[in-house]
Amino acid sequence: MENRVKEITNEMHEVLNGKTISLDMKPYDLNDLSYVIKKNLELVCEAMKKNVGDEGSTSNVPQSTPSTTMTSMMPSSIIDPPLYASVPSPMTPQMNPS
Repeated sequence: MENRVKEITNEMHEVLNGKTISLDMKPYDLNDLSYVIKKNLELVCEAMKKNVGDEGSTSNVPQSTPSTTMTSMMPSSIIDPPLYASVPSPMTPQMNPS
């Protein structure tokens, strides 16, 4: 079971990096992929809620990086090497202060 989760988690990372889903993928594979994506999204949401709750309204609080927050919340069975692969940083849009 744990190997299957790792296998599907790797598949999820490949899809997120642009790999197309194979047409010969079986419905149970798609179901497993959907499960892993949903679990990872839940972990991200939990980390975001915790991060918002920990920061409060103080602007001097150091910002934690999402990867640090997410990996501290995730069970080790879900974390795999592709999470640590170098990925270009996303650009954060600047908001107009008005």
